[in-house]
Amino acid sequence: MNITVFALGGTIGSIVDESGVIRLGQDAAGLFDPSLDIKLVSPFTYSSEDADIYTYQRALRAIYSECSKNKPEGAVILHGTDTMAYFAQVACRVLSSLDIPIAITGSLLPPMVPGSDCQANIREAIRYISSGQHGVVVTGKGIDGALPAYKLIQADHTGRYGIYHDAKMPRVSTDFLTRTVLPSVYILPDTPGAISQIPRETDRILIRAYHSGTCPSALADILSSGVKAYMAPVKATEILYESRYKMEQAGVKLLYDMPFEGAWAEVMVNE
Repeated sequence: MNITVFALGGTIGSIVDESGVIRLGQDAAGLFDPSLDIKLVSPFTYSSEDADIYTYQRALRAIYSECSKNKPEGAVILHGTDTMAYFAQVACRVLSSLDIPIAITGSLLPPMVPGSDCQANIREAIRYISSGQHGVVVTGKGIDGALPAYKLIQADHTGRYGIYHDAKMPRVSTDFLTRTVLPSVYILPDTPGAISQIPRETDRILIRAYHSGTCPSALADILSSGVKAYMAPVKATEILYESRYKMEQAGVKLLYDMPFEGAWAEVMVNE
């Protein structure tokens, strides 16, 4: 199978220096079985915690261009785990049109550290795309197999990923790759009192709903100025709390059938 591997950095592309500091610098070519038909491409590398939407755009533009031009039978993307869920949510909205199996994977420990999950994740990623499957591949932590990218939610502090079971495959759009200006979005967390921190000059707000699908009622006053606002995760329901009723009346767009990480990607890619 003709596979292209895209090395974007992260822990899986790191070394531990003599001071015990994890730094970018691993030669990704050494991570793969030399008998495999693999082309390694590293358009640039970054620490995932430093990424923003323009970082993802640049990376996905390079991946899309390479796959469109050279048409591999499958692709593996090596990425940092800190923001892998957000990257995966953007990636599935852009790369699905390539119609090839794609696996996104990383590791919690650098390859050179004893007990690293690096090789296990790479083996699983190769196995999954070889069988025509795709998704986010992580081993251990009670997880078996590839997780659908559009269902992925961010890992907890132990590195354990989960999925949003009610998620549906989103609309795919490659227009994202060619835009020169991407949305500037203020994230309103589900934290008591956070509403007081919203900048008055913001033009978009993404509300992280409480588990009941609610958010602060006072937000309706801010939205009356014409600010675009979105909220997730939310479920359809026949009865509404007053705060959610006010949000709907104020014009908040409820992003159904996706986790918060997917909603962030949706606002950036498709809205």
